[in-house]
Amino acid sequence: MRRCLIAERITLVGTDIRHLDLDGSYSAEIQGRGLIVHSDLDLGKGFHASGEIDIENARIEGDLDCEGGQFQRSAVQMPGSDALERPALDASDAFVTGSTYLCCGFKANGPVLMLNSSLANGLMLFGGQFSNPNEIALWVAGSDIVGGMLAETARN
Repeated sequence: MRRCLIAERITLVGTDIRHLDLDGSYSAEIQGRGLIVHSDLDLGKGFHASGEIDIENARIEGDLDCEGGQFQRSAVQMPGSDALERPALDASDAFVTGSTYLCCGFKANGPVLMLNSSLANGLMLFGGQFSNPNEIALWVAGSDIVGGMLAETARN
C-alpha cells in the first residue's frame, strides 16, 4: 500500500499480516492494537498520518521503520485512548525484534508513547523532531531497549 491516500480510519486490531508497507502514504488514524507483523512495519519515507497511530501491544518481527514519517495527534479522541495524552504514535507494550527508527526526518506533533515496550535492536532517534509543548514528547518508561538509544543534539 505504498504511496496511497487513505482518508478514513484504518482498523487493524488483532490483524496478523506478513508485511505492512505504508511508506509514502497519507493516512487518517490507524487502530492496530495487538497487530502482528511477521516482517517490517514501514511507516516512513514520506508517510503522513493526520491522526493517532495506535499499535499498542503490537508484535513486529522485523523493523519498526518510521524514518522520515510525519505523525499528528488526532483532533478527536480515538476509542480506548487516553483523552489527556492523545498521542501521535502509541507503541506501548510493543515487541519489536528488529530496529526501531524514529529518525532521519521523523516528526511527531503530540506525544510518542513506547511505555513498557521491548525493542530488541535499539531505538534510533537522530534527526527526529518530537513536539508536545509543556508536556512529555517521548515517553519510553519501563521499556527494554537492547542496543541502546542513538540520538544527537539538534543544531541551529
